Formats: sequence, structure tokens, C-alpha cells
Amino acid sequence: MNNLRRKQEPIADRPGQLSAVRDEMDRSKASLSTRPRPTRAAEVLLEVESWLLLVAAAILPAVYTPGLLNDPYDMPKVTLLIIVVCVALGLRIAAGLLGAPWSSLRILLLPAALLSVAFVASWLASDYRSWSLLGLYLRYGGLIPYLAVILFGFLAADAFAGRSERLLHALLAGAVIVAGFGIFQMIFMGAWLASRSGTTYVISTLGHSNFLGGYLAIMLPLALGVWARGGRAARVGMAATILITLCLVFTVSQGAWLAGIAGAAAFIGLASGRPASWRRRLGIGTAIAAGAASVGAVVVSMLVAHPIVNLPPAFGTAASRGLLWEGALAMGVERPLLGWGPNVHAIEGPLHQVLENALVLNFVKGDDPHSVPIAMFANIGLLGLAAWVFVFVWTWRAWRRRGAGSPMHAAAGAALIAYLVQSLATVDELTLRFVLWALIAAVAASATSQARSNKEARRRRPAMTLLAVLVVALGLVSASTAVLFLSVADHRVRQGTVAFGQQRVSDGRASFASALSLRADNDYKRHYAALLSKAALERRSQGAPLIEEMRETMRYLEDFPDAQTLAAYSSFLNGWSLVEPEANLEALAIARRAQELDPHNPLLAVQIADILLQLQRPQEAIAELAPFEDLLTHDFPEYSGAYSEFWGALAMVHAQLGNSEAARRALARGTTTATCRPLLTLELLKPSADQVADPSLGLVCPRTLTRLLPTD
Repeated sequence: MNNLRRKQEPIADRPGQLSAVRDEMDRSKASLSTRPRPTRAAEVLLEVESWLLLVAAAILPAVYTPGLLNDPYDMPKVTLLIIVVCVALGLRIAAGLLGAPWSSLRILLLPAALLSVAFVASWLASDYRSWSLLGLYLRYGGLIPYLAVILFGFLAADAFAGRSERLLHALLAGAVIVAGFGIFQMIFMGAWLASRSGTTYVISTLGHSNFLGGYLAIMLPLALGVWARGGRAARVGMAATILITLCLVFTVSQGAWLAGIAGAAAFIGLASGRPASWRRRLGIGTAIAAGAASVGAVVVSMLVAHPIVNLPPAFGTAASRGLLWEGALAMGVERPLLGWGPNVHAIEGPLHQVLENALVLNFVKGDDPHSVPIAMFANIGLLGLAAWVFVFVWTWRAWRRRGAGSPMHAAAGAALIAYLVQSLATVDELTLRFVLWALIAAVAASATSQARSNKEARRRRPAMTLLAVLVVALGLVSASTAVLFLSVADHRVRQGTVAFGQQRVSDGRASFASALSLRADNDYKRHYAALLSKAALERRSQGAPLIEEMRETMRYLEDFPDAQTLAAYSSFLNGWSLVEPEANLEALAIARRAQELDPHNPLLAVQIADILLQLQRPQEAIAELAPFEDLLTHDFPEYSGAYSEFWGALAMVHAQLGNSEAARRALARGTTTATCRPLLTLELLKPSADQVADPSLGLVCPRTLTRLLPTD
């Protein structure tokens, strides 16, 4: 009792202090009672927005077009992303107009604004503004998709302030769905995958094994975080960890394996809770070592002459990336500040590629440097690269402000480290960018002191209700426009393709006209031109209107430096020369323009030589092929055997000139004679009395070449 009395004495000695505290409490109560709260409608809008973002985080990686393995997997994803962002932004603004606080929108404002400004500035300075709004079909690294993922992160950081684990759980749910479908593919659809997939490895819903592997590596720490929580969640986390790890192994993506190791090690280190502990040092050190191994293998290949053949087979992927990095760095040096524009490497990259890379790729475009920092430099310039680096520095500082915290907070930091490791030597695909900004949002939201509250609500004005309704309606209209612009256009292209296949040319033209009116995509036009060319050849002289429409469709190439599409256009006109011989002159001019854009491509030289032979100009054809004969003989003999069609074309020209010995020597340089030009050369070298065409020629050679054979 004496002790209690002594503790109470200071307050008893100062009765004025107690009175002041009571007065302050009364004023606070009065203030709270008169402060306007958001309307019930605002609270409902905020809750709907939160659930919309959660559902998107869970299902967007799993969305794809079933049954169409070669269809653009990112098309349904980018459509869903833009729909969610449009609707969520409308809901958030409407809630603010109805009294919800705006202050939590500042959580991710600085890094999101800086990177967005860098992208917009680069886009404004680009020579390809129209094209780079969306970027390359199948990749979607353009301005709009990238701003959409940034805006998603911006809204998610606001929506989940103080409760970021909900967002992390949604991301993990999506990973479980994707990994589960990947395991199903591996067990029950292996043969189908091998016949339809470009990689023959499990791809799940992301379209490529490297994309899937990178995504699963990033998600692995989240599964470990749930496992580490203990209790009932431990079993769920353990099952998710096993499922994701197993599917990650099935992707056979070495870079993703390194990222998975880095993420798991980083989680073990970050979850220790003590900055100086040996576990944290070991975990972070292992993650750094994994990143160094990924980059180091590529750098080593860049220092070795002819790395494709002078390095062990394990370095094959690293060597091809090194060749891409050299070209991308040269591209970035030309425009160092703002770069060429979002995703413009898909256009300018082939123009800057080194000679050896051109020999490796041929007509397969190196549309991405396969390194996110280098891609940022080449596309967005130093300004964009600096903003990208700042985003990670800012996020890491936000993570450290919160400290290790819960296992899920440590898992979010480890997942970001896994993203960084996999980004050093791979492509930044839409799903990977999406989960990156969702993770950034989760870290930023967890670093705030409290959840989004109503304490700062403004007084609602009656006129704001109507304005809020209009804003929500605008968001819904924007989402509908995105569906029309993206998915409906894609659907019309599919309809047109089916119609052409069923000989319903008028219906096919109408479908493509509708699609091109919605979105004049380069790939749409190229595909349409191919279908028109085929239909015209089937109709012979009556197909002239279709060829004219094809020419009109491809007219955009006059100002668009795409060597691959120009080469395809030239081949279409070369085919039409069976009906209209003068078309070969146009085909030759277009092929030469493609060669100006891709001067190191032997197959372009073959295409030009074919046309020259058909024009009865074999001496010019020899001159066209001679530089590449010297290149493959003296400078890069290791690639010589990979170009049977080149040696067949050279042999074919010699046979036309009567140089049978030179023709046989050229044939001997190729690895096989079971392809068009070697077989055709053997026919040309037959004695005239023995001139009976091999029936297999009609299966492997186009009619434009078989017409070179004597008719008698």
C-alpha cells in the first residue's frame, strides 16, 4: 500500500495536469464525432477494388487461351490486366470523391512516377511511337502494358496498406495453379508438348519454359514463407513448396534454377531477423553468387572468340546471350539518354546485331537482349535504367524500415531478390513484370504504419455522388475499349484464318478488315498477306485483286525497318511471279531492301540468288553468294555445315552455268542433300538423256524453283 501511495503522489501533487489530460480527451472525442466519415458507398467501392486486385493477382498468371499452344499467351493476360487497372482506378477515384482518404496513394508514388516518366519520355522521343505503344506481339513490352503493371502496383500498395499479406497469399495462389497445371502437362501431355512446343519442356500457362521457370523461382520464397509460419499454414506451405519446386525442375531452365536457389537462400537469410547473423550473410551471399554465376557465364562467352564452338555445350545459352548483349549495348550507345523507345529492340536489334549472331539466328529475330538491365538501357536509355535501379533501391529501403517482421515479409524481400537474379540474363515477360510490381506494392504497403483508414476523410458534397458515378462508368467504358482493341481484334484474326482455310475468302477478308480497323498490328498484316498470297496463287489470274490487296496491306513496310517481314513479302511476290513474271523484279527490290537491314544473313543472299536465277541472271547470283562463301569458308567455318540451303543455292547456280565440278564441290560442303536446293542441283547435274524429275522435289521445293528444271 505504501508503494502504491508513493506512485500516486506525483499525480496528486499536480491536479492541473490531470485536468488538462481530461480536457484534451474531450476535445479529441468532439473532433472525432464531428469529423466526416466516408459514406457507406465509398467503403463498398474500396472493398470491391481490393477484391478485384486480389483476384487479378491470383488468376492473371494462369490466364491463357486453352488449346492454342502457339497462340499469344500474353494476349488474354494483357487484356485482363488493363481491364482490372481501368476498373480499379475508377473505383478508387470514385471512393475518394465520396470521402475516402487520398493520403495512402502516396505510398508508391515516387518510384512509380519516376519510372513512368522515363518510359513516357523515351516513347515521345522514339521513331516508332505507334508500334511501341504495345510492343512486340507475344512480348508486350511496350508503353501501355508497362504503365499498366506500374499502375497495378500503385493501386495495390494503396489498397493493401498495413495488410500486405493478403496480396502475397493471392500471388502464391496463382503460382500454385500455374505449377499444378505444369505438373499435369508433364505427366499427361508430354508427347503433345513435345510436338507443339518450341522448347519441348513444360510451359504451363506462360508459353515458354524460361518464362515459367522465372515466375516459379520468384514465387518459391512465398511458399517457404507460408511454410515457416507454422501451425495449420505449415502443411499448405510445404505442399506449395514441393509443387512449385517440382514444376521448376521440369522447366529445365538453368537461369530459373539459379534464381530459385537465390530466392530460397535469401529467404533463409532474411528470415533470421538479425542483420549481422551468419545465416543472413550466407543467404544473401548465396543469392549474390547465383547472380554472379548467371552473368559471369555470359561475360566469359563474350571474351572468347567464336564462343558457340570454343566453349563447352553447357555454355551454349550463355554464348548466344553474349552475342545479343553486344548488339544491344551497341544499340544503346547510339542513343544513350532516352534510348530508342519501349520494346524497340525487337525492331532495331537485328540491325545492330554482330555478325556471328546473325549467322546463329538467320531469320529468327533477336527481339530481346535477354537481360532486363541491358534491355532497359537499349530501349529506355540511361534515364530509364537509372529509374529502374532506383525502384529496387527504394523498395529495399522500404523493406528494411519494416525489418524482418513476419515470415511473409521476409519472403517478399527474398522474392524480389529472386526476380533480380533471373532478370540479369533473361527476358522481362508480362507476367514477370506483373508479379514484380505486385511484390513491390506488398513491400511498400507493409512498410506503412497502419492500414488505409478513414481518419482523414473529407466532407462529402452532394455533387460528388454524380461525379463518382461518372468516374466508375468511365472506368468500365475504358475496360470495354481494351477488350475491343485487344481480344476482339485477336478473335477476328482467328476467324479470318479459319475462313481462308475453308476457302471462304470473302469472309476471311471481312474478318481481317475488322481486326485491322481495331488494331493495325504488324503480325496481323504479315499473316493476312500470307493468306492473300496463297489464295491468289490458287486462283491464278483471277487472284490479281488479292495480290493488289496484299501489296496495299504491306505498304507500311516502306517506313518500317523489319527485315524479316520484308523477306516474307518478297517471297510472296516471288510466288506470284508464276502468274505474273514481272512480279519478280518487285520481289528482288524488296529482298535487297531486307538485305540492307540484315546484311549478314546468308539466307537472304540465297533468296536473292533464287530470284536472280529465275530472271536468268546467274552471274549476278554468283556475285551475290560469293561474299558469304568466303565468310563461311575462312572466317566462320564452324557454321558452314549448318547452311545446306546456302551451299545448295551456290551449287544450283554453278549447275545453271555448266560448272558441274564447282557445283559438286559446293554440294559437298553441306551436311545433307535431303533439302530443296541440293536435290534440285542433283537433278540439274543429271545427263540430259536421264532427265527424269525426282518426284520428291514437289514436296520439298516451291514451284518457283522447280520451274528451273528443263521441261524436256
